[in-house]
Order: sequence, then structure tokens, then C-alpha cells
Amino acid sequence: MQAGSRACLLTAPPLRDTHDPRVANTFAKLLADADPDIKQTSAEALADLGDPRSIPALIELAKAEDRTTALDALDALALVAKPEVAEALIPMLKDNPGRKASLIKAIGKSG
Repeated sequence: MQAGSRACLLTAPPLRDTHDPRVANTFAKLLADADPDIKQTSAEALADLGDPRSIPALIELAKAEDRTTALDALDALALVAKPEVAEALIPMLKDNPGRKASLIKAIGKSG
């Protein structure tokens, strides 16, 4: 992890709490980071800001084998609330029975 990426990871909660749209570009750039923690934190921060650039990364994270990672991504997707979220998550219902409640919540808020 690069020093700049680590600094952004550590400052993500305060930055996203400002709800300043100018920070969205920083988080969007970090979606391509090789470190999965940086990618997840950036996607969740973008979701908190309502930025649709978070959607592809969060959908990918929602498919993760790690249950906590997947559920965190689904919670963040519920914040974005765009119709394309529901379209991507509906097929996941039959393959992920342990995540059904979180999937339904995200789908319901999205569309």
C-alpha cells in the first residue's frame, strides 16, 4: 500500500462525513487501488456521498466470499439507491441465501 493510499484510508471517515462532493474524485481514483481495503473504503465513502461511481466496485465486493465484506458492500449499495443496483443484485438472491436480507434491503432502496 502506498503512503498516500494509507493516508486516504485513515482519513476516509472524516472526509466523507463532510459530504463535500470535491472529495468524491479522490475516492473514485482509489477504486483502482490494488489493496482491497483501500478499494472497499473508497467505494463505501463514495456510496455515503451518493456517488454512482461506487456501484461497480460495491457490486463486485457484494459477491466476495468474505461475508463481512459482502454485507458492508450491500449496506453501502442501499445508500446509493439507483435502479442499476437492483438490476445487478436481483440475480444474486438465489445464489446467496445467507445474504438475502441485506440483498432485499439494498434492492428495495434501489428500485
